[in-house]
Amino acid sequence: MITTTVRKAPSSSSSQLPWSCAEELSINHWYKNKQESMPKVRVRLLYTDDRIHLKFEVQEEYVQAKYLEIQDPVCKDSCVEFFFSIDGSTYLNYEINCIGTYLCYKCGPNKKFDVNPTRLMETDFLIRTSLPKGLTIPDAMRCPPDGYTVEFSIPFIFINGALGGEPPTKGTVWKCNFYKCGGNLSNRRWGSWSELLCPELDFHKPEYFGQLIFG
Repeated sequence: MITTTVRKAPSSSSSQLPWSCAEELSINHWYKNKQESMPKVRVRLLYTDDRIHLKFEVQEEYVQAKYLEIQDPVCKDSCVEFFFSIDGSTYLNYEINCIGTYLCYKCGPNKKFDVNPTRLMETDFLIRTSLPKGLTIPDAMRCPPDGYTVEFSIPFIFINGALGGEPPTKGTVWKCNFYKCGGNLSNRRWGSWSELLCPELDFHKPEYFGQLIFG
């Protein structure tokens, strides 16, 4: 099983997080697509007393973003995703497009979805993007030469309200996966950090999640 460690940062301010100290992950498993021109996606994580913080760095050929409302199907845009579970069964899937629009569902066994876990509020997640946040890209355009970044954080109080349990401490283990997708782009790509060992395309497979260990 693939494993990574998330380190604790001394500051809860996302603008002051020491990202250079975070372990870097890569999304390298691409569903039925082995072309050389696959996106380059790096992920960094840190946690503080009250939040887990994530930073995606993406380089791809084209970007597109049509969706602006919470819980819109952002997986059809240029999108990054973080799925995670405390008990290995029930999980939250957090999906966010390149301009900062997100979707978050609570997912139970047999794909039972709660589409509004603990009353979602956009301000809870401290979203930052290098592309203009909230400005649609209705038609696919060339990705900036240096790519783009998507940063966000998820409060532990929100996670615990949705999944139960206590905030993580050193040694806590979660199950998780990281994804890259763009379902409506002409250059469709579906990638994961932990490999999906299933014949059909389905990110909702917690049995293929890797391990996230809090350091």
